[in-house]
Amino acid sequence: MNPSLCEGPGGVLLCAFQDEALSGRGSTSLYNDQSGRWESVGLPGNASAGRDWWPKMALDHSGEIFRVNYDYGLDGRLGVRRLDLTSQSNPGWILPFGAALSSGQSHTPDLEIDSQNRLIISYQDGPGGNGASLTQGGITVLRVNPQTGQSVALGHPGFSDDFMPPGLNSVTWHTQVERAADGTIYAAWSEKAFGNTRNRLYVARYSEVQQRWKLIGSPGLDRLAEGINLSLELDASGVPVVAYRGEDPVSLRVLRWIPGTYDWEQIGDDIAVHDLSLQIGYYGFSPDGGYRESVPFTIDALGRIYIACRAHDAFGEIRMKTWRFEGAAGWQPLGPHGGFLPGSGDEDYGFLITSQGTVPVMSCRRRPGSFQEQVVVHRFY
Repeated sequence: MNPSLCEGPGGVLLCAFQDEALSGRGSTSLYNDQSGRWESVGLPGNASAGRDWWPKMALDHSGEIFRVNYDYGLDGRLGVRRLDLTSQSNPGWILPFGAALSSGQSHTPDLEIDSQNRLIISYQDGPGGNGASLTQGGITVLRVNPQTGQSVALGHPGFSDDFMPPGLNSVTWHTQVERAADGTIYAAWSEKAFGNTRNRLYVARYSEVQQRWKLIGSPGLDRLAEGINLSLELDASGVPVVAYRGEDPVSLRVLRWIPGTYDWEQIGDDIAVHDLSLQIGYYGFSPDGGYRESVPFTIDALGRIYIACRAHDAFGEIRMKTWRFEGAAGWQPLGPHGGFLPGSGDEDYGFLITSQGTVPVMSCRRRPGSFQEQVVVHRFY
């Protein structure tokens, strides 16, 4: 369940996932191009202490691989692990700092590495105790020394509450963090004030000089005022680009910030998303957890933009469909199968990255909830 991808040393593909064969504990596999097989990285299930949610991985500049997650075995707190294959008895993921790095829940964490190999981690900083449902809490971004485990909250913990009207409590979700080549750190999140039915979307930039966050655009970001399932990427110029599912109308939308302004420009038209699950709120996403997902979204080294969600194929199955932006031609389904992956069976929990600069790669869960449930990974040439 909820697989994610990362490029390891030499461009090798790594896939992290919740392993239902091991009571939902975290496992990681590496793709061997020579054999054409996926091989376990470390011992299966040792990437978490309990059920493994929202795993994300990143490669630092020395070749070390780090993994973050929301770990049920750590009471829902932030698990940060490093891959260590030197142990003969227990090779795999270790907790280098000996404990979780958050005092409470750490929903939807994201991970980046800066030029000094420090970990930049964003997450929803909620109360203690396990729980997958929405809980009160703002977004926190930590900068972590990987040698000592010393962490510093950029701005302050729960900084997103600074942008809420006085007296309102909120829930942040879909937290994302990206780092530009010049070192600038951006964070994005969706936020819902208790009592409201709509999510508002935010993108902020961190000032190292002022040690605080500043919104890109006005509060609620005008054209980003309502939406869910938010994803953040930076283009080759370091400009924020966001993808999300709009709520009125229900559609996928991609916007690029116009530097030096308070506005965003839309890339292409909306992509219509139909109600596939017959459950309000999950259009285009998993029926058992769509409110937690971010839009599968990536930008390659040539500036080409890819986006995906669940859609009906010609045989009535609900599968992951990918589009690529083709300039004047707009959003076009990717590949010879109308944007769908080869194979058959319902799919959900899609995740997109770009491998080797220009190769889109998708992972997803196939045949969810059945005895044939599996993680599949495809790359497009």
